[in-house]
Amino acid sequence: MVCLLGCGEPQRGPKLVPASGSITYQGEPVEGATIVFLPQDHGFAAVTTSDDEGNFSLRTPQASPSDGAAPGAYKVTIRKNYMTPEDREIWLLPKPYGHVQTSGLIADVATDQDNHYAFKLVD
Repeated sequence: MVCLLGCGEPQRGPKLVPASGSITYQGEPVEGATIVFLPQDHGFAAVTTSDDEGNFSLRTPQASPSDGAAPGAYKVTIRKNYMTPEDREIWLLPKPYGHVQTSGLIADVATDQDNHYAFKLVD
């Protein structure tokens, strides 16, 4: 019998911690919004899409395993939009939330706290 230790995919990228939250717009849950946590210093962005109740759990695609976000300070963007057949972009949430320069949303992810964020969007 052969026993191999340490086999399998090694961890790649930063150490991640669980990070999740919810999104509402005008008090209603937002389904299908794209949430991006952009690091304020350096590192990898964490991204996800909200479920039908407006809840989300972040993932960092450049890391393995990829569930969670690296500890640090983030600027946050939230967008829900689509393109019409005429190539016109339709925004279903206020456009400022979809751009890092105008969203005004920030989050600090830490190893020693509950990283749950409730984003309550309004016009």
